[in-house]
Amino acid sequence: MDVDDPATWPRPLADLIYTIVDEVELDEPDLYVDLELEGREAQVLDLLRDHLLRAQHCTRLLDHEADAIRALGLRPPGRRSR
Repeated sequence: MDVDDPATWPRPLADLIYTIVDEVELDEPDLYVDLELEGREAQVLDLLRDHLLRAQHCTRLLDHEADAIRALGLRPPGRRSR
């Protein structure tokens, strides 16, 4: 399944997301990516069980962040330089 393409989602998951969208009355239905799923996490996880889910995350670094990586390299999360 492609997280960016609801047509590839398991039908019960897509139905749940569309129901939530209807409940919150979004002006822009494409904003499903910003839905609050509080209280529905277990239901969503149950619907995803036994499905392969691949995702990637990209972010833009600020100039000072890129400079720090060039100067110091990447560090594991939770470790602070002294």
